[in-house]
Amino acid sequence: SSQAPAPPIAQPAMSPTRIALLALCTLALLSGGLSENASAGAADNSSAEEQEEVDVDTMVPLMQKQLTSMATALRTAAGSGDSPALALIRQLADSCTEALEKAAATDDMNEKYDYLEEAVSRRGEWIAALSQAQVTTEKRHHQEERKEEFQKAMHSDL
Repeated sequence: SSQAPAPPIAQPAMSPTRIALLALCTLALLSGGLSENASAGAADNSSAEEQEEVDVDTMVPLMQKQLTSMATALRTAAGSGDSPALALIRQLADSCTEALEKAAATDDMNEKYDYLEEAVSRRGEWIAALSQAQVTTEKRHHQEERKEEFQKAMHSDL
């Protein structure tokens, strides 16, 4: 008579390394040293004309620093980019770098600001993409673990 297989042992759906990488990427996107609230608050203290001048001259170096930090953290986390989630992280790093390169190619501070602001404003979109990649990765890992458990159970019966 055959025995019923033991119930599967609950295992994490995602390796700690992958969780750490996705968390690091999300943190990099959330923290970059510049908050939208801070830039909005700074803008409230002056007239609209002064705002634009002060914002551009003040914000360009801050956004450059933020995007450089984000690109470095994301590229480090992406490593070889050998999974869909890691490839996405690499693409996000490339987007940061592309904005920095475009800004560096012009002497016009307003153009620099526009390139950098476009990239910084995409953080929410990037966080959503990372969250979706995490969900997809967790599902894939869960399926792989179930398949491995099934194969182990099949081989243990032999």
